[in-house]
Amino acid sequence: MKNILQKSSRIFGVLVMLIILVSCEKDDLLLRDQIIGTWKSTNSYYKSYTFNKDNTFIDTAFYLPTDDPFYFEVYEIISGNLIPTPFYI
Repeated sequence: MKNILQKSSRIFGVLVMLIILVSCEKDDLLLRDQIIGTWKSTNSYYKSYTFNKDNTFIDTAFYLPTDDPFYFEVYEIISGNLIPTPFYI
């Protein structure tokens, strides 16, 4: 009886973990679809963020070289992949 209870609790635990993993993956995909595009900051920092469908991003920082508040020049560009590559030792 104890053996059956242990097996059924293990199976139940595995099923719960599978459900959690599947639901998290769907949530991540929904979130990813919502942030695809270019976003610009509205605070005192002049930044632009672009998220692409292929899980890459571009983070661009601008600065004001003159007194004209509508003229920006690129200060720094950072690009990368949203899904980190595995780290192996």
